[in-house]
Amino acid sequence: SRDALEPHLPSLLPTLFRYTFDPNPRVANAMRQLWAALVPDPKPALTKHLQPVLEHLCASLGDRLWRGRESACLALAELLPGRTLAELSPTLARLLTALLRVLDDVKETVRKAAEPAWRAVSSACVRLSDGGRASASDAEAVLEIALPILLDGVLLPSEEARRTTAAATATATASPRVRHGWTAPA
Repeated sequence: SRDALEPHLPSLLPTLFRYTFDPNPRVANAMRQLWAALVPDPKPALTKHLQPVLEHLCASLGDRLWRGRESACLALAELLPGRTLAELSPTLARLLTALLRVLDDVKETVRKAAEPAWRAVSSACVRLSDGGRASASDAEAVLEIALPILLDGVLLPSEEARRTTAAATATATASPRVRHGWTAPA
């Protein structure tokens, strides 16, 4: 049965992955069992289908149902650590923007779920923009994407969201590359 589903995995994996983090424990457990049956080796499967998964999670951050937003946040917190710039750059701007919105969500559980996702994406930005650990071109690329969004986040209505984005901006700009002469493009 797994072989028959192989051609459909690119469209199934994103939704299935998100549902493994559903706030309803029954739904999450059922989806984890289905995930284990369909995806025997999850890390390579997620890496292979990363862009469709990120696109789906990014779209789910704006879902009208709180469960979709919350599960997308939880899934991103699991998926993002250790990713490269090449893997994240196609969706980084949308991820940052959407996560800023859910940090200021009306539902408290969504805001709480957004915190680890925000830490994961901002940690990736800091790691990838650190001139000591990343190439100068990677650092500049990340900062060109992230800084305008982070600076816009400082103007958000929510005090918690403003504090979070201000801290991420300070951390990202504290890298050696920024301190030693990199200037933002006009």
